[in-house]
Amino acid sequence: MRFLVPLALLLASCGDEYQQPVNGWEVVETVSGKDVAQGVKLAPVGALWSATILPGAELDGVSKSIGPIAPGSTVRIRYRVSGEGLYPAPDADLEPGSPAILTIMIQRAGDDWSGRGQYSGFRQYTTTPLTLAPGEHEATVTLAHPCCHNVLGQHGGLEQTLAGAQRIWLAFGHWNGRMHGVRADEPVTFELLAFEVV
Repeated sequence: MRFLVPLALLLASCGDEYQQPVNGWEVVETVSGKDVAQGVKLAPVGALWSATILPGAELDGVSKSIGPIAPGSTVRIRYRVSGEGLYPAPDADLEPGSPAILTIMIQRAGDDWSGRGQYSGFRQYTTTPLTLAPGEHEATVTLAHPCCHNVLGQHGGLEQTLAGAQRIWLAFGHWNGRMHGVRADEPVTFELLAFEVV
């Protein structure tokens, strides 16, 4: 399986663009000069945020800056999904019936988004996807093998990525496209209630 974002085969010639941060978190709008999210804005909720996906909008990823992470650290997350009907944004890797999922991703400084050669290990995704079904959910994820894999779905490069970590992401997508985006035909709100790396 491959877990490249749709624009991963492009060179990072135009840079990435993010919305204005909300409590340190940012929605990615442009990667390598190509739009990847439209019509979704973060709203502050306490020390964190919420995002409402309206019809016609798409949410691919929300991230914050982070420094080096010790191997074996854990991510603790609690969140609420209000509304039904989130589904993966259409793309070539989407299998029929695949649900929308949430994944935690660590990105190493210097990533060019290509997923090729040495850069295949610059993004590490947690192996177990998190649900985007309605309701309140919480999870604890360990940042260690075999709980993480690179963009090719393989184990490799985790220690280097943790040591050189630059951003931590909440990636929205599907099993074969962890940050390929989610959409909704009726308004759905994702609210981050708690998040920490320990």
